[in-house]
Amino acid sequence: MQLIGGLPFEIALTEDVAADCRPGQPLNFKATKDVIVGEAVAIAKGAAVTGVVVEAARKKFLVHTTRPSFRLLEVTAVDGSKVKVRATAGRLGESRKNPPLDPLGGIRSKDAMVPAGSRFLAYFDGDQTVTLRK
Repeated sequence: MQLIGGLPFEIALTEDVAADCRPGQPLNFKATKDVIVGEAVAIAKGAAVTGVVVEAARKKFLVHTTRPSFRLLEVTAVDGSKVKVRATAGRLGESRKNPPLDPLGGIRSKDAMVPAGSRFLAYFDGDQTVTLRK
């Protein structure tokens, strides 16, 4: 099965990200729904998605703090293979910036910079193939 680069799917953070997170810190997400391509499931609901903090949060002006930036790395497909993903839209080679860790819907928490359960969009990083079992 062919996964088209740039196809989006929703993921959710599985653990809180603290305000003092550091570059290189791993981030763990899971797919919130099955990703269906054609008539088959390519990525199962709950599939592990990995990422990493690229740049720590910074103080800006007197009170405002910017969110850390992040990069998505891969998701586990139904065949057990690792599929490359990213956090920005577009096909391979387009828009390679590392976006801020800014969730959909803007969940707020006084204990964490970004709380577990925060939702994001992930995109397949280029055209890739997943093998379906018979």
